[in-house]
Amino acid sequence: MMVNKGFNIPPPMNYYIALNGTQAGPYPEQKIREMLASGEITSESLAWKEGLADWVPLGSILSTPTAGALTAVPAPGLPPQAGEWVLASLGSRFVAACLDMVPFLLAASIFAIAMVVTGARRFEDLPQAIQFALMGAFVGGLVLIGVVQIYMLVKYSQTIGKRICKIRIYNLETRQPADWVRSILLRIFVNGLVGAIPCVGGLYSLVDVCFIFRADRRCIHDLIAGTVVGTVPGD
Repeated sequence: MMVNKGFNIPPPMNYYIALNGTQAGPYPEQKIREMLASGEITSESLAWKEGLADWVPLGSILSTPTAGALTAVPAPGLPPQAGEWVLASLGSRFVAACLDMVPFLLAASIFAIAMVVTGARRFEDLPQAIQFALMGAFVGGLVLIGVVQIYMLVKYSQTIGKRICKIRIYNLETRQPADWVRSILLRIFVNGLVGAIPCVGGLYSLVDVCFIFRADRRCIHDLIAGTVVGTVPGD
């Protein structure tokens, strides 16, 4: 009988895959590669293996000995359960951001509508009473939108767009919905102050958005606030 003398052979790595909203596996790496070859899954399919704190795109962890993308939370010996949230997709994050812009665009459109109706070529050509009314409606609309968004973040850890897309802001450490300090004060206010710095603010904002292409899909404002955007379980 052969005796292992000083050689530590690591056990084979198993992977869990999110298929059609359910947890499948564990699968050995060879099986995973067969599923990739057949088109049953892709490198963007969400996957989990022991050592990770959350589900990440398969391509970011396949054949890598360590995965540092989401190790801020000690990982248990079992994958997140089917009823727990997983990382929100890039598509849902993009759609939610677009939906959050719609109310502001609607508020701004009242100026264009007034110009078309009155036939004025410039805002200054409108009667002064109409100018004051439009400015009041615009400012009032912005305030109303802001109040609604703050209420949504405090109560649900979601903006209007995230609510529609069924995704939510979570505290990465506790895996619970983020409180207002993280979702508003750190994620929006502090991040906005940095973005408002002359000259460098615009570049920072661009880099902030580009960080979403990380494996854990956390932008700089998520890193500042200790948050991550995930799905809403059960939806």
